[in-house]
Amino acid sequence: MSSSELANFVIWVMNFGIVILTCLVIYGCVKKKIYGHGRWHYYGDKSTQYFQIVIGYSIMIAVLCFFRFGTIAEGIFEAAKG
Repeated sequence: MSSSELANFVIWVMNFGIVILTCLVIYGCVKKKIYGHGRWHYYGDKSTQYFQIVIGYSIMIAVLCFFRFGTIAEGIFEAAKG
């Protein structure tokens, strides 16, 4: 596998993770339940845990976006150029 193929694969994996986590957060906000810590958390029951999980997923999305569009993406493509 060449370095440009590896760079494209890493970017693809980051894109996939961003899409999956975004869909999970949107589903959780619409249906008022979200999956975290091995079980479903509902908006009405212990809503602090519900909000902690939503915020945690949002932070993971932000970190993935930062790495995807920021430092790692630039470094990978610079390394792939040679």
